[in-house]
Amino acid sequence: MLLAFLALYITGTAFPSVKTTIGNFFFVSTMKDYMGYVVPSIQSNLPVWSLSFEVGFYVLFAFTIGRNQKKALLCWFAMSLIAIPIYFLRTDRDVFTHIVAVFAFSSVWLVGYYIYQYRDYFYAEKYTVLFSLGILPLISRMQFSPNFYDPLKYFIFSIFCIPFFRYCLQLPPSGKKIKLGYVMIAHTIFVIIALTIRYMPLKNAIVYSTLAYVYMGVGYLIDVLKIKDKVVGFINRSGSFMGKYSYPLYITHYTVLFVFSILIHNVTVYLLVSLPVILLITYVLENSYQPVITRYFTKNKQTAAISGASEVYTNVSSVPLCVNPPVATQ
Repeated sequence: MLLAFLALYITGTAFPSVKTTIGNFFFVSTMKDYMGYVVPSIQSNLPVWSLSFEVGFYVLFAFTIGRNQKKALLCWFAMSLIAIPIYFLRTDRDVFTHIVAVFAFSSVWLVGYYIYQYRDYFYAEKYTVLFSLGILPLISRMQFSPNFYDPLKYFIFSIFCIPFFRYCLQLPPSGKKIKLGYVMIAHTIFVIIALTIRYMPLKNAIVYSTLAYVYMGVGYLIDVLKIKDKVVGFINRSGSFMGKYSYPLYITHYTVLFVFSILIHNVTVYLLVSLPVILLITYVLENSYQPVITRYFTKNKQTAAISGASEVYTNVSSVPLCVNPPVATQ
C-alpha cells in the first residue's frame, strides 16, 4: 500500500479520500468498475480488491472451528450456493451486497477445503486429470452475466479442478474413481454452449474446445517418449523458483506497471523498462528485505523467550528445594 501511494505521488495522480484510504488498509476495498461496494481499491494497486474476500473466508472459517465444525461448514456451503443467485439479483452497491459477494465467492474456497477433507473418498487417473485441465480455459470464458466477476462461473471452474487437485496430493487411489467418460460428457455440453450462444468468437470457441484432447495428447507423448522424469524435474525446479518469488512479484508488479504506463507511452520501451524494474524489486524484497525483517522478529522472539525463561528460573530458584524438618528428640 505504501508503494502504491508512492506511485500516485510519482505520477501526479490524485490521492484517494481518507475513507477510501482507510478502507484499503482494512481490506474492504473492491474494484470500482465491477464492484465498489464499500470503497474502491486504490488505483495504483487494484489487485488488493481480492483481500477482503480472502480475509472474509478465513474469518468465517475461524468461527467454524470447534465440535460442530462439519455442520457449520455444511451450513456455510449451503449459504454460499444460495448467495450466488442473490448476487446476480442485487443491483445496489453497498455493504450488504459486499457480504453477499463474499459468501457467493466463498463457494470456490470451500470446494478446495472439501477436496482435501474428503481426499480418501475419490481419486482420478492421469488422463482424466489432463482432460479436466483442458476444460478449464473453456469454462473461464463462459459468460452467465455481463459481470466479469461471476461467482457461478468460478464455482463451475472449481468443480472441474477437483481431479487435478486430488491428483496433486500424490496419495494412493482410494474411494471411487472419477471416470473420464463423465468428464467428456460435461465437456461436450460446454462445447455446445460455446458454439451456440456465441459469447466469444467462433475461432476461439473451436480452439478452446480442443484443448482437453490436446492436453491428453501431450500426456501420451510424454509416456511414449519416456521423458516423464525430465518433465517432473523441470516442473519441480521451475515451481520452486517461481514459488519463492511469486508473492513479492504479486504485490508489486501492478504498481510498477501503473507508474510506467503513465510515464512511458511507447509499448516496447515500456516493457523494456518496467520488466527489469519489477524483477529487481521482487529480488530485493525476497532476498534482502525479508531476511532482515525475519531476523528482527526472530531475534525479538528469542529474547522474549530467554527473558521469560530467566524469570521462571529466578522465581523457581528462590523457592527452597528442601526444608529441613525439626529433629525429633528421644
